[in-house]
This record gives sequence, C-alpha cells and structure tokens, in this order.
Amino acid sequence: MADTTYQPKTYRTNGGDVIVVADGGKISVESGGEVEIQPGATFTNAGGGGAIPFTADGNITAGQLVYVSGYDSTNTRFKLKVADADAAASARDLYFVPTAILDTATDGVGYKTGALTAQNTDSASAVGDPVYLSETAGGWTLTAPSGAADHVVEVGTVAVKHASTGVVHFDLTGESGLNLKDAPEAAVADGDYFAFLDGGATGTAAKEAVADLATLFAGTNATSGLSAASSVMRVNVTGATAFTGAVDPTADKVLFEDDGVNKSATYQVFMDGVDDLTALAAAPDLTDSLLLDDAGVAEKLTVQYLFDAAGSLAADTVASGTTFLSVTGGVAKQETVDDLATFLAGTNITATAGVLSVGVSSALQLGATATTGLLAGAGADGTNITNAVADKRFLQFYCETSATSGDNRLLYASYTMSGANASAGGECLRARTVLTAACGTVRGAHLTLESSGDGAVSGLGTAITGTLFLGTAAFSTGTVACVEANPWFTDVNGPPAVHSGFRLALGGDTTGQALFLNFGEISGDAGIVGNKAAQLLVSNADVTGAGGASAYGFRMLVQGTPYWVPLYTL
Repeated sequence: MADTTYQPKTYRTNGGDVIVVADGGKISVESGGEVEIQPGATFTNAGGGGAIPFTADGNITAGQLVYVSGYDSTNTRFKLKVADADAAASARDLYFVPTAILDTATDGVGYKTGALTAQNTDSASAVGDPVYLSETAGGWTLTAPSGAADHVVEVGTVAVKHASTGVVHFDLTGESGLNLKDAPEAAVADGDYFAFLDGGATGTAAKEAVADLATLFAGTNATSGLSAASSVMRVNVTGATAFTGAVDPTADKVLFEDDGVNKSATYQVFMDGVDDLTALAAAPDLTDSLLLDDAGVAEKLTVQYLFDAAGSLAADTVASGTTFLSVTGGVAKQETVDDLATFLAGTNITATAGVLSVGVSSALQLGATATTGLLAGAGADGTNITNAVADKRFLQFYCETSATSGDNRLLYASYTMSGANASAGGECLRARTVLTAACGTVRGAHLTLESSGDGAVSGLGTAITGTLFLGTAAFSTGTVACVEANPWFTDVNGPPAVHSGFRLALGGDTTGQALFLNFGEISGDAGIVGNKAAQLLVSNADVTGAGGASAYGFRMLVQGTPYWVPLYTL
C-alpha cells in the first residue's frame, strides 16, 4: 500500500530501502544517463520472466498466449496479438500475458515464463505432460493440433493435475515457432526451401532452395557422374568415372529396376561360365527396367520396350553404326556392326561401313579351304564338305520372275579365255558326280524344261541346247561338235549289256508317249550356198543298205572316213 506521508508517484517508503513506483508513476532515464546492474544483483518480476513492454494489437484476456504481430514505432516497442496454432505467423515469437487488456493500443507487459492457475488439467496423464498452443486464439491445449494447416508448438508443462485447481507453467524461452517433428507431410518440389544450420552445430539458422541442394549432392560430373536440373539428380554416363581393369563377374554389379525398386545384381547373375546368357534366378517381367546409355545420359526403359510379347528381340534393320551385344570372358559388352565386319573380313575380305566385300584376289572360303577357288569355294579335292542327312542340298535356289519381255535367266555364266596357248583349255561349267558306293539312279547333270499349268511355248523349247558359235577365225585343224558323248574306262571292265551313246527314254502318260513321233530333226536352209547343214544329207547317190536302195542317208565320220547311214521312207 502506498505511504500516505508522500504523495508523488515515485517514493521511498518511510525512508526504507525500497523505491516504490505507484500507479501512474515511472522511472525515466534521461539522455546520457544509464542504469547499471552490478554483479550479484537480482531482478524479480511477480508476473514472470523475460518481460517486455508492448502495445496491444487487439483485446487480450488475462492468461492468454500472444505473439509479436508488428512494431509500434510511436512508442518504440513491439505489438502483441493473441496467438493461434492455425497459421505459422501467429504460432511463433510467443509471450504470456497474465493481465487482461481490453483495448487496442493499450500498454501491457508480456512474459516468456509464468504460471496460470485454477485450470482444468485433469485430462493430463501426469504432471509434466506437455502443453501446446491451441487452435483457439490465445488458448492452450493438452492435445497436439492435428489439422493439415495447424502448427504444433509446445509452450509449457502441467505443474498441477486437477479438474479445477490445476496449474500450467509456461516456458516460452526455447520456443522456436515450429515443431518439425510433428509438422504435416507434404511433397518436396522444385522451388521449395529447407532450413539448416549454416556453420555446423553452432551455426546460424538459414534457408536454401531444394534445387541448390540437388546441385550440391550432384557434385562435379567429371568425378561423380551426376547432374542436377530442376531439383532432380540424374546419372550422367558421359561424366562418370571411366572403368579400368577387368570386370569381376562375381563382385561387380549392375543396376536395374525391379517393379519400381532400385536393385543391383552381380554380372554372374546374368552370365554363366561359358560366356552365354543365362536365366535370372528370378526372371524379370516386362515392366522391369534396364539402365540405358542414351547419348551419354543414363536413362531407363522397360524390358517390354526391348522385347516383344513373345520374348523375342524386336525386329529392326541393322545398319552401319548400330551395335550388338557380345560376351568376352563372361562379361557382356557392346560392339559396332562395322567392327564385326572388319573382324570377319580378316585378310582376304575388305569391310567398309559394315559391308563385307570380296576382291578378285580374295576368296570367300566356306568350310575347308578351297585353295584354287578365286572368288569363293568350299572344300577341296579329297577334303569334301560332308553331310549325312537325307534330302538335303548343299546349294538351293527357288526363284521366280514375272517379267513379260526380255531374256530372263536364273544363273548366267560367261567365261572368256584370252590366253593364247595351244595347251590351254577348260570349261565354263563342269559338273562331276563321283560314285564311291553302289547307288540307284545317278546323273552327272539333270536339266529339265517343265510345262506346268498354262505354261506353253510358242517358239522353240528345249531341255538342252548346245550352241556351237563359230566366229571369223578359220578352223583348219581341231575337232568341233555341238554335243559330245564321251564314255571313259579306267580298266578292262566295260559297261553293262544295256548301254548307248545316246538314250531316248519316253515316260509319263502312255497316250502322250504315242504322240512322240520323231527320233530326230535336221533343221537348216539347204538353199544357202556354203551351208554345211546341207551336207548332212546326200541326194546325189543311192545308198544301199539292209532295207534296200535309199536316196538319203546320214553322213558319219568314222575314224576320219565318211560313211552314210541310210534313211528310208515308208
């Protein structure tokens, strides 16, 4: 109570050692003056600790929690307003106001510590339970707010547990404004920021963009193989550290995605001991992904993209520059088509842009070496390419043309002999069938002209045509013929009883056979002077044979002497 001896607002009671500032009074320190608190001195505030004067920013009820809402530049002090856990701005920089302030802009004092009595704290499990800032303006709660926009801020503890005489002790000295442990979850996106301590455990609070964090983690492409764009880190194959040494199939691993989960497996999972692809212990499905090097950037693609539904490689056109999978020492590698062509070419074949080319002086060898084959060959005399499977062909061509004009051929061979030497000789084509065991029907060559369906010939149709084409050179020596039958005997054993130099064998329908009337035909213009075909028939001498006199006959040379085979008419 005030000393009635003194009327001023500021006085000392009865000459005692307590200076009283009465209602409406204040202590003013003038310019140049100071207040010095000596070591060991104490400061007691009945309302609580950490007091600050403020200007009320709205009505405040006794015992409410408030926050710093602005600054009163006229009175050079903060404005305080009732706090609320519903928003970040109203849930930080908190104070406790024990005295009611019912008018805006009224002076007041806020405290960082204090006690609120006559409270219902019975729902607390025990003394010491945390007390939180409530979603109700200025209030407190024993249950942490759980709304999507709520902020969980611990403001004190339960000092007395009771339904009507409970006590809450507020301690806002360590209040940070937000409790990240209980913060609502949200997806981090490009443009977001995160809080951190700049300078280590004792550093200052700071914020940084997520994009900068991604760049920090990515490091330098040349050493880490990572890059960062739009807050996303990516593997950069071009910048990755180059691999050196040999791959260890049992230790080195490859990265793949298994049903959306990143996994790794050793090379041994994919490769077996004989350098062949082997089945996975748990086979990947079509939705699993593989790591792909796309122009130096690591990307993923699904197995479905590489393989079709039947599990086969997707069809594509191989061209110069494309790559294929190879296996070397149990390790899968890639190689270009151009390098494969160069490897296959060796020394006899050239390779350019993935294409193999054979020169005239280089042979394409199939199987055993064909030493005399200039362009291509298979086997050699005494070293045959062999087969023991029935109904097989070493070479087979089934071709068709629908051309309606011109001379069309399946095979065309032209062989020019330009070496002038009396001992030189040869053939354009030569076929030889060698019997080393008893066989059935065998031919050295079989040529067929077949008429099928509506196929017919309006001109000349022959199964075999032997053309003796004589040029301008004079033939004074030698022997020429259109067709030669050349039986050859290696010992005294002759042919079987049924044999001939020429055999006409009719086959097929017997009615058709009966219509095949002519054994032979001589076609030529006897009226042309010098036509040698005219001398095949004689008309100036009678030829007498077993059948009687005949005016015509075939002229035959037997050991150089001309003879005539008589022809008779019926």
